[in-house]
Amino acid sequence: MPHLVVDVSGHGLGHLGQVVPVLQALRRDLPALRLTLRTTRSEPLVACQLGLEAAVAPPAVEAAIPMRDPLTVDAAATAQAFAALHADWPAAVACERRALARLAPDAVLADVPYTGLQAAAELGVPATAMCSFNWLEAYTAYAGQRPEAERIQGQIRRAYEAADRFLQPRPHTAMRGLTSTRTIGPVARVGTPRPRQLRDQLGVEAEAALVLVTWGGMGGAVFPSLPRCPGVVWLQPDAPADRPDVRDAARTDLAHADLIASADAVVTKSGYATLAEALAAGTRVCMVSRPAWPEDAVLRQWLAEHGTSVVIGGGEARPERLAEAVAALLARPRSEPVAPTGPAEAAEALRADLEPADRSWPAAGRR
Repeated sequence: MPHLVVDVSGHGLGHLGQVVPVLQALRRDLPALRLTLRTTRSEPLVACQLGLEAAVAPPAVEAAIPMRDPLTVDAAATAQAFAALHADWPAAVACERRALARLAPDAVLADVPYTGLQAAAELGVPATAMCSFNWLEAYTAYAGQRPEAERIQGQIRRAYEAADRFLQPRPHTAMRGLTSTRTIGPVARVGTPRPRQLRDQLGVEAEAALVLVTWGGMGGAVFPSLPRCPGVVWLQPDAPADRPDVRDAARTDLAHADLIASADAVVTKSGYATLAEALAAGTRVCMVSRPAWPEDAVLRQWLAEHGTSVVIGGGEARPERLAEAVAALLARPRSEPVAPTGPAEAAEALRADLEPADRSWPAAGRR
């Protein structure tokens, strides 16, 4: 029985959202596949999102990217977190070697921590990185001018290069400095539209436009309050009791991708997973831009090319601007769905590491 260990970043929910459709495609090809997710996410959440039997283990050692709010990275705290991780880099990798050796995987997939990739290479275990951007780019964007940056950047780059391949779901950043990259199609969970069920559960009339507000698992709010828009009902976590036009997302049992597919529009920040799920469903998108984030420019371009969308600058995050954007969106038709072909492509690449002739551990054929 092949065993895949999956390192999932704890930064928001998007990294879990990105690996889920890949693992579902892989399990369809390899029904006996054993999965272990190393993640900060709880086992019930992983089971709910994945819909497959999988073990959950302590996460790979990773530098945090603390957020002041859903849009703003704490650059000083980010620099400190990376400096702490890389203060004794060989010890961090040795810790990961021991953790992976106990799990004895046939292959490793990382989205997008890199300590496990370096450890897997040293153990002779095939490893794949997958993401639309990487932590080298994030570190460079927020801490690249610090005196220790060149050393840390080199260690991150070598860890990513230690992987057999870096799969880049479209659209992705340039990932300069990495040579083992390979572009694949978009990666997204495809939601099932259930607008009637959603409205019945929330007590919303059929004529109202339902607009989902989601910040990808990041706490806090972007807008000081949601505007009151005639004919619009907002759906978000923790709805205020004094707003009948705002409903609590927890009151529905629909999966997140189904919520996106069932809504008339989605309000979110620049981040891959939610945007990919919205475009896969053809749902209208209002994206709040965060220009310093490495993915922001490519996501804005992707939306312009494929989605019915409006982009709000981070400095424009005012209720009246959101009201204008949503009104403009709802006056336009939904977009044509974008086919997420990436999960099948990623599964095909991973199968090559999980079907070796020799089942002894470490996996045969590594360098």
